[in-house]
Amino acid sequence: MNLSHLEQKLMQSPSQNKVALVTGAASGLGEQFSRCLAKEGYDIVLVDRQGDSARAVADAIAQLYGVRTHVIEQNLSDPTAALRIFEACQAACLHIDFLVNNAGYVLDKAAHLLPWAACRDHIQVLLKNPVEMCHRFVQPMIRKGWGRII
Repeated sequence: MNLSHLEQKLMQSPSQNKVALVTGAASGLGEQFSRCLAKEGYDIVLVDRQGDSARAVADAIAQLYGVRTHVIEQNLSDPTAALRIFEACQAACLHIDFLVNNAGYVLDKAAHLLPWAACRDHIQVLLKNPVEMCHRFVQPMIRKGWGRII
């Protein structure tokens, strides 16, 4: 299977009201994932700890691609972040068809030189919350019979 065929398969959806959720969406790869999915017609839920930056990106995407955008300001180092994001989507009646677990950062020192809180937060952002987001959002995808997770 060549890459263009794989890309086509990833973007196929049986629904006209496709919704993608992207974490770390205010800049970098998260912003680019959001723009690419919007270009394909997905409404975008942008999740980021930098709410103002995420709202600016959301406004630009909505204007450029004519899709609906929704911002959830959430720091993924919070142990309850995945649940809060899932509940916010449910409250807004947003069924997530495409989940992009993109948020992350690099520690500036070796783990043994950092306070435990910095290590714990890093684990929340890179491991615990992405796994929990997959667990929470895959259930409705299975019920719907379609979904994608990156």
